[in-house]
Amino acid sequence: GGGVGDWKISKNKAPGIVNAASEIRAWMLRAQIERDANDPEMLAIASEFEFAEEEEDLNAIVGSSGGAAGRSVKSAEGESESWFRKEKILDKDPSGAIARVEKLIDQAEAMNMTYIDYVQEYVKKPVVPNVQLIRPNARTMPEGVLQLVSTPHAYPINTLMPRVPFSTCWYGLFFELEALHRDLEIVGLHCQTGMYWRDTRDVMNVSVYTCEGEISGKEASIQDWQQVGTQEDVRMARVNFTMNSNPTYGTLPFETPVILKAGTTRGFLIHTSHDRGVVLRAKEQGSWEAGEITDGDDDINVRAGLLPCGRGDTPDKVFEAVYSERDAAAFVGVVDYRLP
Repeated sequence: GGGVGDWKISKNKAPGIVNAASEIRAWMLRAQIERDANDPEMLAIASEFEFAEEEEDLNAIVGSSGGAAGRSVKSAEGESESWFRKEKILDKDPSGAIARVEKLIDQAEAMNMTYIDYVQEYVKKPVVPNVQLIRPNARTMPEGVLQLVSTPHAYPINTLMPRVPFSTCWYGLFFELEALHRDLEIVGLHCQTGMYWRDTRDVMNVSVYTCEGEISGKEASIQDWQQVGTQEDVRMARVNFTMNSNPTYGTLPFETPVILKAGTTRGFLIHTSHDRGVVLRAKEQGSWEAGEITDGDDDINVRAGLLPCGRGDTPDKVFEAVYSERDAAAFVGVVDYRLP
């Protein structure tokens, strides 16, 4: 219908009838307060939209926009149907979270404990790492062992450049270690995980592999690789991209030291069962190329490698596919090595 008096139905809202009904209701309430209850304009509007003052009839209009929860009933004449809500059916706690919290509060009070203390002691599962942790800048090194550190960010931590876009995570990483002038022995690897802090999958399986020579062409050849360590249900140190330049790393399973002759290269693979299992570092202006030097010291170079498992793959696709044939990433962590 058209406007009545100086009142018009709003045409810029959807789904129209619900908003119109709401406006009409508000107008009627104002009319009852400000004017006579028998105001002719109010009666004309109510008549035009078949409005009644009872809540049931109002809900009949509001609920008729489609998709509203309700039940179908026939009118008194039996000729038409309308949808309405006899009463609003709304579950205020569809997930049961409120009920669970209330139960925990009752249990805490029964034990004369605060809710937070009760949850910390009896409910919240431990999320602390279950492997040895190291902090490179505050570490007492084993006798004769040196460390090469590759941080999540290869530029000063106090730079104004954004840091997070250059760090990423994946199931794992192929990378290479090159001995420069002397023989050396790789005795340990340490890294971080990119699992979210509230991730319910807080443990993963971790394996470390090595191969002779450069990796290129061996990413899908399991026969070229030797496992040097594996561990199930690992809870690794989690990365914090906003922390300072002395992060914490978790020790990877590394049961067999690996000899690296001067001037030679060996490939390594860290592989996990979680799609954010290992923190990687992208290049500041793009992707690394496989085999490109990412970090190093006087004794050893670290070279970038491809990512195992393709997009959307499950972790068991390791040695079957890579994420990209072109884009490589840098190892983030600590390499422990010993000189002869």
